[in-house]
Amino acid sequence: MIAIQENDAAELRRLCGWCGKVMQEGPPAPVSHGICATCAAATGLFPVESLHDLDAEALDALPWGTVVLDADGVVLEYNAAEEAIAGRSRGSAIGRSFFREVAPCTRVAEFGGRFAEMVATGNAEPQHFEFVFRFPGEDLLVEIAMSFAPAERRGTLLIRALR
Repeated sequence: MIAIQENDAAELRRLCGWCGKVMQEGPPAPVSHGICATCAAATGLFPVESLHDLDAEALDALPWGTVVLDADGVVLEYNAAEEAIAGRSRGSAIGRSFFREVAPCTRVAEFGGRFAEMVATGNAEPQHFEFVFRFPGEDLLVEIAMSFAPAERRGTLLIRALR
């Protein structure tokens, strides 16, 4: 993952990737994302300052599906919870286009279009929405928290199944 210099981190505005709460004041840009104490407590997690600082083991500890994408939508990280939700191994997802190859049902304005707009405009405000994943044999309603960190050129999808 891209490392942020310690002196640069003080100049970042950090937002919760789930609820959008400002976790650290700073200039309008650059922005990074993490998980605020309230959201972490609601899931039984420890507070996480930056999602982009987590290694694969820490991502696997998250209770909801987590997919990290580059600005082109290529999967960089894919955690164990997302493997369980999607029924797809991380090995078959990492390095592939999320919107075209991994989850082609997301190649619609409501999902892939939102991500493309966030990238094009540098919008770092997290977006929440519900979406129906179309799996063979069943549909699955999920809650999505989508964020994009323009300075890091990375996006994060937090996915929670609404069963």
